[in-house]
Amino acid sequence: MSQMIYFSVCKYIPDLIRGESINIGLVVHYPHEERSEFIKPKNWKRISSFDDELDYDILKAVLENMEHQLTIKGTKNDKDIGTIKDAFLKKHLAFYVNNFQFGEILPLRTDNVKKEVSDLWDMYLYYEKPKNERISQDRVRALTRKIFNQYNIRENYKYIPDYENIFHQKPFDFTLRLRSKEVFIKALSFDYKQPERLLKEVKSVLFDIEEARQLGYEDIKIVINNTEFETDYEKMIYEILVKQKNIQVLTLSQLTDLITSGDAETGGNEQMSFLDM
Repeated sequence: MSQMIYFSVCKYIPDLIRGESINIGLVVHYPHEERSEFIKPKNWKRISSFDDELDYDILKAVLENMEHQLTIKGTKNDKDIGTIKDAFLKKHLAFYVNNFQFGEILPLRTDNVKKEVSDLWDMYLYYEKPKNERISQDRVRALTRKIFNQYNIRENYKYIPDYENIFHQKPFDFTLRLRSKEVFIKALSFDYKQPERLLKEVKSVLFDIEEARQLGYEDIKIVINNTEFETDYEKMIYEILVKQKNIQVLTLSQLTDLITSGDAETGGNEQMSFLDM
């Protein structure tokens, strides 16, 4: 049976002026089950690399308190917990306004709650994913489409655009209107066990991009799986892609930031370089 759930992502923002943030948790409200839960991270490596001045005892205490406050069962604990609207989470998240903040509350209708929460995990708490659970290109494509649908921009994107390359293939996965501009989007996974396969795929992508540019399609974005670029071949491939003219490489998490950003036309995401590291 189809159910409506609501979720919001918790971000840690060390410096409110700079505004840089990292996802550190996820709250999910299940109205039909009359419960909510806060999912906190188990892997601290990503958080430590983001903020090396972090006081772990304080962070641990904050997250444990969130888990206590936001994991609720039954109408005896909250009469609104069975209400199918975002008012329940709005009420409980209103107090988080400083270094720990929750993003927009989003609704999801699903026939498979367990799979939906797993998808949210892949999109927002990706650094918790075991290395042996690889994310394929098809998975990146599916999660990209899910992000578009979550943020209610169905009228602004097209799945598998009509554009064809010289081999009469449709090489791009989406077109997306960002303000007045139509952007081609290609989904790509960096999560290959054999780097040679990724390199072969990237060569094909670059061929299609160059052909599209010659026909006047200038703005192209490549959406990849969330990754920490821990391997040399990931860094090398990333550098090759971002050196191409008018190409922006976005992780799934950065794609979400792009859609919710007020500066969506430029994306609001600077392309990093490993050459300076």
